[in-house]
Amino acid sequence: MSPSTIFLQNQRQAQIKYKKYGFLCAEVSRSISLLEACCANNHIFRHTSPHHQPLPAQFQTTDQGRAAAEEYYKPISGSNMSPTKPALTDLLALPNSGVKVPQLGFGIYQSPTKVCINSCLTALRSGYRHIDSAQFYRNETEMGEAARQSGVPRNEIFMTTKIMSAGGSPEATYKKCLDSVKRIDGEDGYVDLFLIHTPSGGSSARKEMWQALENLKEEGRAKAIGVSNFGIGHIEEMKPYARIWPPQFNQIEVCF
Repeated sequence: MSPSTIFLQNQRQAQIKYKKYGFLCAEVSRSISLLEACCANNHIFRHTSPHHQPLPAQFQTTDQGRAAAEEYYKPISGSNMSPTKPALTDLLALPNSGVKVPQLGFGIYQSPTKVCINSCLTALRSGYRHIDSAQFYRNETEMGEAARQSGVPRNEIFMTTKIMSAGGSPEATYKKCLDSVKRIDGEDGYVDLFLIHTPSGGSSARKEMWQALENLKEEGRAKAIGVSNFGIGHIEEMKPYARIWPPQFNQIEVCF
């Protein structure tokens, strides 16, 4: 059995399980559909991950870039894949929130202070409208500063961040979350999506962080809240105490 077949079997099972909760697990679904089509046509490396696709021709700044993008986005001869690729402006509605998230985002993990603002500005000028940071990345301030410098209206930029660990008490954990919001969007600002970065902290920490995020959302400081890499058991565990359940988003890391 090939590695790609094993991947598809495992992720297909995850997709079926996650459907019962009604929250967004789009990355799993999208990755499966892309990989299935690629495997069927022996084009594993060309169309698997949106993070490795060139920007569409309309966002290229040179003739060479435009020509390369046009060539890349041509339908593959004999392929049953749709020629339509995700656009930077495509949106997905988050369940039970009224929030829409741009499908393709610009992640800034391991982007140091000296380059993060410029890289975010370049992404925004190229058409990206979703930037993904985290407390663990230590560049929330730079993400927010780039958004302010870009000239793009705040309500057109979707900014995501994450909390990695609880603060030791409900009050301390809430303060950690609120501090993130202030670093990103100022004293009276908000973030579009706030996630628990990982379930690895244990059940009491997960509860403490989720309740802090619920308070943040109720105060309008987070438009939507969710989790990252949570399993079925983690989601079930939340139900007795969560005021917002299921989570509105589960960001899943998928590796090819």
